[in-house]
Amino acid sequence: MNDISHGSVTKSDRPLTFFYLFLTVFIWGIQPLAIKIVVEHFSIPFTAFARAVVAFAIFGTLAFRYRNVPLPDMEKPAYATSRPLLWLLIGGIGVAISNLCWNASLRYTTVAACTLLQQNNSICLMLYGILFLSEGCGYGRAAGMLVSVCGLLLVAWNGQDLSALLQSQYFKGNVYAFFAGLGWVPCALAQKVNAHRYSSAAIVAPMFAISALITGIYSLFTPVLTGSFSWLAVSFIILTGALGLGLGNHLFARTMRTIPASIGAAAITACPMISLGASALLLHEPVTTYLLIGAPLTCAGIAIAVLSAR
Repeated sequence: MNDISHGSVTKSDRPLTFFYLFLTVFIWGIQPLAIKIVVEHFSIPFTAFARAVVAFAIFGTLAFRYRNVPLPDMEKPAYATSRPLLWLLIGGIGVAISNLCWNASLRYTTVAACTLLQQNNSICLMLYGILFLSEGCGYGRAAGMLVSVCGLLLVAWNGQDLSALLQSQYFKGNVYAFFAGLGWVPCALAQKVNAHRYSSAAIVAPMFAISALITGIYSLFTPVLTGSFSWLAVSFIILTGALGLGLGNHLFARTMRTIPASIGAAAITACPMISLGASALLLHEPVTTYLLIGAPLTCAGIAIAVLSAR
């Protein structure tokens, strides 16, 4: 058993921890396929709203259930803010933007391109740490970020000339995917600066509540259905909210108690590769040469960058 209060972990916990990590990667890799089906039936804002409500219910329950459990002793970081509520608000807005853009991206571009282009959030977080948190940037980390950027550019370009690229619906979807990735950056920063004050559930729950409020208001001004009503799509909304946003985040947080964060972050880069393979097999989405080259470059570059961090 984990001794959470002191952060000690027995060797017997390691296999279970890596199983949790594998399960998280699998859930996050498969999740976009379900959302791709959902947005064919329900509007983008309603889908984001419904998933945020499910995630808030899960994390709100966890935060209430463990409200009296003491946090592990953590030294207050130098970058900690004196305005935690402001950061939670900013993070909630970021979650709303990310969910809306992600749903829109899956309507216009392929699952593989969408999940890959969202990896820009990892690059942005690394740059933020280097520029503002005095994190080191050795040759390995710089080379990894450069390789990942080249991979992202290949995926977004896909070999098209400029005029065709700008008019393509895939380009529109790729832009949405890019902003979906950026939306998760303030969410991650809000968790980072408040980790010494609140549990992860107590941080994430209000951000999903804010996201649900924003997307709920937006959905009032748009039709709920964009196609025929489907109970399968309804079940996918609930499952992606409960598993993708809920269980996936919870399991990943548990793995971070046992293994270094850099290993966890590197493992998560496998999610786009799972999405690529699953979307090609199950949804018969096209897999171009640029995607086959850009996907490994992006994932490998980010993995190298996070593992090279000091």
